Amino acid sequence: MRKIILVCFVFLNLTVLGQDNKGSRIILSVTQGIENASFHVYEPPFQAKAIYSDTTEAVNEYPEQLMSSIMSATNQPWVEYNVLGGAESGEQKSNRHFDFISTMNRDSNYFELRSKLMFSEGSREFAIIKFYLHTEDISEDQSGAFVMQKVGDRWYRTATSFTTNIAVMVMRFKAPLLQQILGGQLTGDSQVDTMIQQVGNNGVVDINQLYALFAAWYENNDTANLDYFIDENAW
Repeated sequence: MRKIILVCFVFLNLTVLGQDNKGSRIILSVTQGIENASFHVYEPPFQAKAIYSDTTEAVNEYPEQLMSSIMSATNQPWVEYNVLGGAESGEQKSNRHFDFISTMNRDSNYFELRSKLMFSEGSREFAIIKFYLHTEDISEDQSGAFVMQKVGDRWYRTATSFTTNIAVMVMRFKAPLLQQILGGQLTGDSQVDTMIQQVGNNGVVDINQLYALFAAWYENNDTANLDYFIDENAW
């Protein structure tokens, strides 16, 4: 894997909360320009299916609705509706893709949402959702992550240099273990606690150091940590 270059300096101070109706959540108090952050694990995983018929139904008021809208999009204008920047930023899809979306079994083709990181930077609100893609023609789940930004009352897919490395980490880590590391409290798990001690100080997690350790696992082929912390479905 190519070396991951850090693009921001972020320190996190976290408080572990209880579960809500979609999973367990950690609220993060952050400095260095990032605010109102939380990390959420979907328990059980949430299935975002192709439930919409058109963009009038896909209001995308929440990140989860945007995930379903992405799965539901049966034409190019709909793809562009889901993306910040519209036609200039939207990926060009083929007619074959749209034919598949229109005729697929919705219960066999969907996004399985695993975790969500939400935060604001200045006046911008972001969400990063980790998912598994379930499709009929692929036997193994594929892990991915979408970066989203809220503008007005709607969420859109986006891509920024500011969020790239964070998205890679959210996508590759096993969500419950990343949640424990970000929580900053010793767990009794020796490998997790070692990570917490390496990247944190009195509950404050240094994301720069976490990225550095994460990248070093790949550079040094550190199979012990890769096997333990990295999701087997991550590319």
